[in-house]
Amino acid sequence: MSVRSGGKGKIKPPKRQEQSSIEGWESLCKALQSLVKGESENINFYDNYRIAYNIVLHNNGDKLYINLKELLNQHLEEVFSSQVISALSISNTNNPQPNFANMISLKVLKCVWEHYKKVLDLIGPILMYLDRVYCKSAKVPTVHELGKELFRDIIFQPIKYFILDTILRQIFLEREGEIIDRSIIKAIMDMLLELTGTSTKDSVYDTDFEGLFLEKSSEYYRIEGQRLVEECDAQGYIKNVNR
Repeated sequence: MSVRSGGKGKIKPPKRQEQSSIEGWESLCKALQSLVKGESENINFYDNYRIAYNIVLHNNGDKLYINLKELLNQHLEEVFSSQVISALSISNTNNPQPNFANMISLKVLKCVWEHYKKVLDLIGPILMYLDRVYCKSAKVPTVHELGKELFRDIIFQPIKYFILDTILRQIFLEREGEIIDRSIIKAIMDMLLELTGTSTKDSVYDTDFEGLFLEKSSEYYRIEGQRLVEECDAQGYIKNVNR
């Protein structure tokens, strides 16, 4: 080995053996599958971060990203068929209490959404290097963004009109003096604010809900105003307006 004059010979450490993408993904996939099921107790987050780090480091970020997308896609499709559709079937039957049945469906959706957000929060740190290096250079959505886009497409879009109609119906019932479960409505509204539209960065709340809400509100108060004018004197009208 030749050494430059005046310098010390440096023996370079052997290169770290490149980890097999297939073996790495299989190990990481088991961990991610456990996380989507809510089983995080036996997961070594640091070890799995290192696996993901090495996969990206050896220019296999695209494969990891595609496999992650397939895993989340499969999980959401299973949840949709086993939980969401089952809840909707109750609403679609000749139920004597349709409003109650519809709220049960929204409650199921709320639980599905909250569990899925926790899944993304657990997966995020493991795939942090994928976000920082691959997603940034490839200009693709981050892990959280990808997860929410898949939820929008697989869970939200097929039942969008049911969700929006149920929310608007609950708002109408509350205006009519009925008691509604505000916690469920708030959770679903928060979901609409977090999900983005299919062709815009605006929230689903902005693109799909707000216009309908304003339209229905305007119609409701127009009809209510006409009713009050016809049924009440000036004092009664003012009293109702100030409720």
